[in-house]
Amino acid sequence: LPGLGQTPVTAFVIMVSLQREPAWTAMNRVAGCILGGLYGLACMHVVDDNIIAWVLMLFLGLYVSCHVKHGSGDAAYSGHQAGIAVIMAMVQGLAPSPDILPAIDRLVGIIGGLVVVLVAQALLTPLVARILPRLLGAGTRAPPPAP
Repeated sequence: LPGLGQTPVTAFVIMVSLQREPAWTAMNRVAGCILGGLYGLACMHVVDDNIIAWVLMLFLGLYVSCHVKHGSGDAAYSGHQAGIAVIMAMVQGLAPSPDILPAIDRLVGIIGGLVVVLVAQALLTPLVARILPRLLGAGTRAPPPAP
């Protein structure tokens, strides 16, 4: 399957963000990848073989994604992902290329990682909810009285 190299990276990023809001991180990751990929693919359709237009469109896409990434707010991670997707969709050599497979591979890998995390979370959440109170309660018990 294409894009499997991206699956463990996505799973790791989402698991690290479990301390915050994993659904928001996942949504930002997918949204940034889709928006950046769509922009890159649209540019490749418009640019054709014109190297000057290709460089200008690449610069514009990276400028906007960097502006979003370094802005304040929750969408900063989307800007990061959009920048990577723009590069993957537009830069595959020294000149414009009509090949869209690298951008699609990345999106498939990201979605695969999200599925892995969602399944793991669905399986582990009830177990953690049952075990965690026991573990926390065991450390707070008073020692038995001395004879």
